Amino acid sequence: VAELRLESPNVADAADLIAAALFAGGFVAFLRGQRIAVYALILDAAAVVFVMTAAIAFAVQDVFLSEMASDPVSTIAVVLFTLLYAAATAAGVSALFAVPADASQRSQRLLVTGVGAIAVAYAISLPQYLHGTFVSGTLVDPLWMAGMLCISVGASSSIEDRAVHVRPRASHATLQFARMALPAVVAAATAVLIVIAEERRTEGIVDVAAALITIVLATRTGLALYANFRLSEIDGRRARQFEALYEVGLAAAGERSVEDLLKLVVDQATSLARTDGAMVALAEPDRRFVIRALHKGGLPQLRESVGEPLAGLSLAALET
Repeated sequence: VAELRLESPNVADAADLIAAALFAGGFVAFLRGQRIAVYALILDAAAVVFVMTAAIAFAVQDVFLSEMASDPVSTIAVVLFTLLYAAATAAGVSALFAVPADASQRSQRLLVTGVGAIAVAYAISLPQYLHGTFVSGTLVDPLWMAGMLCISVGASSSIEDRAVHVRPRASHATLQFARMALPAVVAAATAVLIVIAEERRTEGIVDVAAALITIVLATRTGLALYANFRLSEIDGRRARQFEALYEVGLAAAGERSVEDLLKLVVDQATSLARTDGAMVALAEPDRRFVIRALHKGGLPQLRESVGEPLAGLSLAALET
């Protein structure tokens, strides 16, 4: 294999690049049903791609620009190896943070470790690829092999882990802070790149990448704020439900009349369901339904009144 001299890019390159995209898609599949978590994963991967682009442009600027001018197709293919596998690793880390605390994370950890090892191997080999001096038989080879081994073991263990439930190892607050670790690392790396790339040949590339990263991280922050807003809404609604159930239960245990209790029920039902009104009709011995409590709220045009038999649309809905 070391003596082979293949033109790049070739079919093997295309297959390897497609594999990186499939790894990222696989991590998205781990989060099916968690739409916000998937959005966060995509933004995390994009941020890592932009910061890696800036880092590559800075680290190998002596050959990056000249090779891009002389052989753009091969140079882009070589750079894509590092970018796509770094993005897949970022997607894996983001998916790992979003796994429920009571679910097994063994397979995800193995997959992230495997894809990450391959990403590191490509990053280490990138200068040699660009210079055309890459040779096999170095310490990079065991890194690739270890990465593929972790991916194989992780893929086989994912089926076993579906039925495994584990005790949470970290508190909910710790997990929430950990989810912001990747964007924080990206932001810190971008700040360092902006400073050290000043007045260099690739300063323009670094600046563009930094601008795009700012947009991505701002979107990521907005997504986090929206997720917190939704959580607070759910918690508030749950608190109102418990309060309403407590009030009705307390009234049912007291000495209130049936009319007072039914009035409380329609008031609380309106509040819980966030509707304009509510109505309670009870069955009479003659099989008619009589309205016993009514809360019209924002619907003053309703013609029903307490004590009248149920009729019209309400009766039709009940019968059907």
